[in-house]
Amino acid sequence: MPAVYRLMLALVEQGCQIHWMMMGRDKRGRSTYDLLDGKIRVTCCQPPGAAWFDKMAGSKLRHLKLPQAAYMWSCLRRTLRLLRHTKVDLAYGAGPWGATVAGIAAYMHRLPRVSRLYGSLLYFDRLQGRMEWLNSQYPWEVAAFKWPGDALIMTNDGTRCDLLAERFGTDPRKVFFLLNGVDKNVPDDMDGVRAAVRRRLGVPERAVMLATVSRLAPWKRVDRAIRAMAALQAQQLPCRLFIVGDGPSRPQWEALSHASGAASLVTFLGELPHQEALEVLRSTDIFLSLYDFSNLGNPLIEAMVAGRCIVSLADGSVDGIITDGHDGILLRPETLESELPGQLAALIRDSELRQRLGASAKRTAAATFWNWDERIAAETHIINTLCTGQVLDARRLTAEWATRRTNPRPTSA
Repeated sequence: MPAVYRLMLALVEQGCQIHWMMMGRDKRGRSTYDLLDGKIRVTCCQPPGAAWFDKMAGSKLRHLKLPQAAYMWSCLRRTLRLLRHTKVDLAYGAGPWGATVAGIAAYMHRLPRVSRLYGSLLYFDRLQGRMEWLNSQYPWEVAAFKWPGDALIMTNDGTRCDLLAERFGTDPRKVFFLLNGVDKNVPDDMDGVRAAVRRRLGVPERAVMLATVSRLAPWKRVDRAIRAMAALQAQQLPCRLFIVGDGPSRPQWEALSHASGAASLVTFLGELPHQEALEVLRSTDIFLSLYDFSNLGNPLIEAMVAGRCIVSLADGSVDGIITDGHDGILLRPETLESELPGQLAALIRDSELRQRLGASAKRTAAATFWNWDERIAAETHIINTLCTGQVLDARRLTAEWATRRTNPRPTSA
C-alpha cells in the first residue's frame, strides 16, 4: 500500500521515530525487528492461542468478533507497555482496529490522535435503510467515525466514506477525505514500452488490447469483462483481454472463460510486480473497471494519468472524476450486461474515439490528482500540526489544497 510505506518514509526523512504496533505475526517468526536503520521499530502483536482465533475468524463464529477483539487487546497491551517508558508525540491508528486501539491509548496518555481509514464497505453493505445492523456487523468502523480523535483521514476511493462521516455525525473540522496520490512520470518513450509489452504478451499488431487490474475477489466482477469478451468473440473483432491480479475467484473465472468460449481472447497474467503491472496498464487501449463497489481505485487513476480509454460504471463512485462521453464511458449497473459488449465493440472499431477519450482522461488526471509527494505532504502536514499542539480545521485546509491541486505541494508545518 503506497499510502502506508510512503508516509512512513516521509516521516523518517523528517527525523521521526516510528513505533509500528502490527496486529499479526511476522513471516520469519520475529516478535520485534527494526526497519530503516532502526527508525521504524516493529512489534508483532498476537494473543495467546492466536491459531485458534485465526481458525475462528474463518468459521461461522466470526460474527462474535472475538478474533478481532483478541488481537486488539494484545496490541493495546503492548502499546500501553511501550508508553510507560517511551515518549510518544502522536498516536496514529491505521484501519478500524488500529483506530480503536490508538484511541484508547491516546485517551489514557493524553496524546493527539489520527484515525486512518482506507475505504469502507459500510455504505454498500448496510447503510442504505438497514442502520439497525451497523453496530453488530461493523463495530470498529462505526467507532472510528463516532470517535475519530483529532483527525479522521479517509481515502476517497469511491466507497463514500464522506457520506458515512455525515451520517454518523463526525465533526467536519476533523474529516480529511483525500484521493490517493499517483505516479505521473509516464516514460517519454511510451510508444516503445507499449510495443515491447505487446510483443511480450503476443498481441497481434491490429488487435485492440483491453485490461483489468485488481485482486481477483468476487466483488471485483472480472466475470463481466469475460462475458463481454465472449460476445466480442462471436463478432470476430480483433481484441485481447489481459487480467492482472490473483485471488480466490481466479479458478472460477478461468473456468468461465473456457465455458463461455472466450478463452482464446482472455489471458490471466496473475500477480505481477508493480512496475510490470503498470507497464501492462499503460500499454492497454481500453481499461476496464467494473467492480460492484468503488471503482475509484489506484489502477483507474493510473490508467487516466497514462491517457487510456476508461470504461467503468455510473454508480456514483467516480462522480466528479469521470464524465460519461468526455473522459470515459460510464455504463449504468442495471443495464451493464446488455450494453457492455456493444460499447466495447464500438470502441474497438473506432480508434479515434478511444484516443479522444484517453486524451481527455489524461487532462482530467493532470488537473485533479496529486502526485505521491504532494499527497504525502498533505498527510505529514496534518501530523506535524497536531504534534506541535496546533488545532486543525479540515474545512479550511482542504479548501486551500483544492485550489493548489495543480501547483506546488502544501508545505509541512
